[in-house]
Amino acid sequence: MLNVIVFCGLSLLALTGALGVVVFKNPVNAAFSLILSLLAVAALFASLQTDFLAIAQVIVYAGAIMVMVLFVIMLLNIRSLPTRKVNAFLMSVGAALTSLTFVSPLIYLLFVDFEGAPAKITRQEFGSAEAIGTRLFTEYLVAFESATLLLLAALVAAGMITRRVKAGIELDSQLGN
Repeated sequence: MLNVIVFCGLSLLALTGALGVVVFKNPVNAAFSLILSLLAVAALFASLQTDFLAIAQVIVYAGAIMVMVLFVIMLLNIRSLPTRKVNAFLMSVGAALTSLTFVSPLIYLLFVDFEGAPAKITRQEFGSAEAIGTRLFTEYLVAFESATLLLLAALVAAGMITRRVKAGIELDSQLGN
Protein backbone atom coordinates (compact mmCIF):
# COMPACT_ATOMS: atom_id res chain seq x y z
CA MET A 1 0.00 0.00 0.00
CA LEU A 2 2.84 2.37 0.83
CA ASN A 3 4.44 1.61 -2.56
CA VAL A 4 1.25 2.69 -4.32
CA ILE A 5 1.10 5.93 -2.33
CA VAL A 6 4.76 6.71 -3.09
CA PHE A 7 4.27 5.86 -6.77
CA CYS A 8 1.17 8.07 -7.04
CA GLY A 9 2.89 10.95 -5.22
CA LEU A 10 5.97 10.80 -7.43
CA SER A 11 3.81 10.50 -10.54
CA LEU A 12 1.81 13.55 -9.47
CA LEU A 13 5.05 15.44 -8.87
CA ALA A 14 6.34 14.48 -12.35
CA LEU A 15 3.07 15.55 -13.96
CA THR A 16 3.08 18.83 -12.03
CA GLY A 17 6.59 19.56 -13.27
CA ALA A 18 5.59 18.72 -16.84
CA LEU A 19 2.56 20.99 -16.54
CA GLY A 20 4.82 23.77 -15.27
CA VAL A 21 6.96 23.42 -18.39
CA VAL A 22 3.93 24.14 -20.54
CA VAL A 23 2.29 26.79 -18.33
CA PHE A 24 5.22 29.04 -17.33
CA LYS A 25 5.95 31.89 -19.72
CA ASN A 26 9.42 32.51 -18.33
CA PRO A 27 11.79 29.96 -19.94
CA VAL A 28 14.01 29.72 -16.86
CA ASN A 29 11.02 28.79 -14.68
CA ALA A 30 9.92 26.27 -17.32
CA ALA A 31 13.42 24.75 -17.31
CA PHE A 32 13.34 24.42 -13.51
CA SER A 33 9.94 22.73 -13.79
CA LEU A 34 11.48 20.29 -16.25
CA ILE A 35 14.25 19.58 -13.73
CA LEU A 36 11.57 18.85 -11.11
CA SER A 37 9.84 16.48 -13.50
CA LEU A 38 13.08 14.69 -14.40
CA LEU A 39 14.02 14.28 -10.74
CA ALA A 40 10.58 12.84 -10.00
CA VAL A 41 11.06 10.32 -12.82
CA ALA A 42 14.45 9.43 -11.34
CA ALA A 43 12.76 8.86 -7.97
CA LEU A 44 10.21 6.64 -9.74
CA PHE A 45 13.08 4.59 -11.19
CA ALA A 46 14.61 4.34 -7.71
CA SER A 47 11.29 3.20 -6.24
CA LEU A 48 11.18 0.44 -8.87
CA GLN A 49 14.66 -0.65 -7.68
CA THR A 50 16.39 0.23 -10.94
CA ASP A 51 19.26 2.11 -9.40
CA PHE A 52 21.32 2.47 -12.57
CA LEU A 53 18.45 4.09 -14.46
CA ALA A 54 17.75 6.45 -11.56
CA ILE A 55 21.37 7.56 -11.34
CA ALA A 56 21.65 7.92 -15.12
CA GLN A 57 18.44 9.99 -15.15
CA VAL A 58 19.85 12.39 -12.56
CA ILE A 59 23.34 12.66 -14.06
CA VAL A 60 22.46 12.78 -17.74
CA TYR A 61 19.09 14.48 -17.94
CA ALA A 62 18.58 16.48 -14.75
CA GLY A 63 22.27 17.33 -14.66
CA ALA A 64 24.03 17.69 -17.99
CA ILE A 65 21.14 18.26 -20.38
CA MET A 66 19.41 20.80 -18.16
CA VAL A 67 22.64 22.71 -17.55
CA MET A 68 22.98 22.95 -21.33
CA VAL A 69 19.35 24.08 -21.71
CA LEU A 70 19.73 26.77 -19.04
CA PHE A 71 23.00 27.89 -20.63
CA VAL A 72 21.31 28.30 -24.01
CA ILE A 73 18.36 30.15 -22.47
CA MET A 74 20.68 32.57 -20.69
CA LEU A 75 22.95 32.90 -23.73
CA LEU A 76 20.02 33.88 -25.93
CA ASN A 77 18.78 36.25 -23.20
CA ILE A 78 15.14 35.25 -23.55
CA ARG A 79 13.03 37.13 -21.01
CA SER A 80 9.62 35.62 -21.65
CA LEU A 81 7.46 34.50 -24.50
CA PRO A 82 5.44 37.15 -26.29
CA THR A 83 1.71 37.05 -25.70
CA ARG A 84 -0.63 36.56 -28.61
CA LYS A 85 -4.39 36.73 -28.97
CA VAL A 86 -5.81 33.25 -29.32
CA ASN A 87 -9.19 32.25 -30.69
CA ALA A 88 -11.09 30.86 -27.68
CA PHE A 89 -13.16 28.46 -29.80
CA LEU A 90 -10.10 26.90 -31.42
CA MET A 91 -8.42 26.66 -28.03
CA SER A 92 -11.39 24.82 -26.52
CA VAL A 93 -11.65 22.45 -29.52
CA GLY A 94 -7.94 21.69 -29.25
CA ALA A 95 -8.21 21.08 -25.50
CA ALA A 96 -11.20 18.77 -26.02
CA LEU A 97 -9.43 16.75 -28.73
CA THR A 98 -6.26 16.48 -26.64
CA SER A 99 -8.25 15.36 -23.60
CA LEU A 100 -10.12 12.81 -25.69
CA THR A 101 -6.85 11.48 -27.07
CA PHE A 102 -5.41 10.87 -23.62
CA VAL A 103 -8.57 9.84 -21.78
CA SER A 104 -10.04 7.40 -24.34
CA PRO A 105 -7.38 4.68 -23.83
CA LEU A 106 -7.93 4.91 -20.08
CA ILE A 107 -11.69 4.52 -20.50
CA TYR A 108 -11.08 1.55 -22.79
CA LEU A 109 -8.87 -0.13 -20.18
CA LEU A 110 -11.55 0.35 -17.51
CA PHE A 111 -14.16 -1.61 -19.47
CA VAL A 112 -11.96 -4.35 -20.92
CA ASP A 113 -10.89 -7.42 -19.00
CA PHE A 114 -7.14 -6.93 -19.13
CA GLU A 115 -4.71 -9.72 -18.40
CA GLY A 116 -1.14 -8.57 -18.60
CA ALA A 117 1.58 -10.65 -20.17
CA PRO A 118 3.92 -12.37 -17.75
CA ALA A 119 7.18 -10.53 -17.22
CA LYS A 120 10.10 -12.06 -19.09
CA ILE A 121 12.78 -10.07 -17.29
CA THR A 122 13.69 -11.08 -13.78
CA ARG A 123 13.91 -8.40 -11.13
CA GLN A 124 17.67 -8.84 -10.68
CA GLU A 125 18.66 -8.10 -14.25
CA PHE A 126 16.09 -5.40 -15.02
CA GLY A 127 17.74 -1.99 -15.11
CA SER A 128 21.12 -3.20 -13.93
CA ALA A 129 24.28 -1.71 -15.38
CA GLU A 130 25.38 -5.11 -16.68
CA ALA A 131 22.11 -5.80 -18.51
CA ILE A 132 21.99 -2.34 -20.06
CA GLY A 133 25.66 -2.46 -21.08
CA THR A 134 25.31 -5.91 -22.61
CA ARG A 135 22.31 -4.93 -24.72
CA LEU A 136 23.79 -1.54 -25.60
CA PHE A 137 27.05 -2.98 -26.93
CA THR A 138 25.57 -6.04 -28.64
CA GLU A 139 22.08 -5.49 -30.06
CA TYR A 140 22.18 -1.68 -30.21
CA LEU A 141 25.84 -1.08 -31.07
CA VAL A 142 25.16 0.58 -34.44
CA ALA A 143 22.49 2.87 -32.96
CA PHE A 144 24.78 3.74 -30.04
CA GLU A 145 27.70 4.61 -32.30
CA SER A 146 25.40 6.56 -34.66
CA ALA A 147 24.14 8.63 -31.73
CA THR A 148 27.75 9.25 -30.70
CA LEU A 149 28.65 10.52 -34.17
CA LEU A 150 25.52 12.68 -34.30
CA LEU A 151 26.36 14.29 -30.95
CA LEU A 152 29.94 14.86 -32.06
CA ALA A 153 28.73 16.55 -35.26
CA ALA A 154 26.35 18.74 -33.22
CA LEU A 155 29.19 19.73 -30.89
CA VAL A 156 31.46 20.69 -33.79
CA ALA A 157 28.63 22.65 -35.48
CA ALA A 158 27.86 24.52 -32.24
CA GLY A 159 31.51 25.46 -31.93
CA MET A 160 31.64 26.73 -35.50
CA ILE A 161 28.44 28.76 -35.06
CA THR A 162 29.76 30.29 -31.85
CA ARG A 163 33.05 31.17 -33.52
CA ARG A 164 31.25 32.89 -36.41
CA VAL A 165 29.00 34.83 -34.02
CA LYS A 166 32.00 35.97 -31.96
CA ALA A 167 33.82 37.06 -35.11
CA GLY A 168 30.77 39.12 -36.14
CA ILE A 169 30.57 40.79 -32.75
CA GLU A 170 34.28 41.62 -32.76
CA LEU A 171 33.99 43.06 -36.27
CA ASP A 172 31.03 45.21 -35.25
CA SER A 173 32.85 46.50 -32.16
CA GLN A 174 35.94 47.41 -34.24
CA LEU A 175 33.79 49.39 -36.68
CA GLY A 176 32.34 51.41 -33.80
CA ASN A 177 28.76 50.01 -34.01
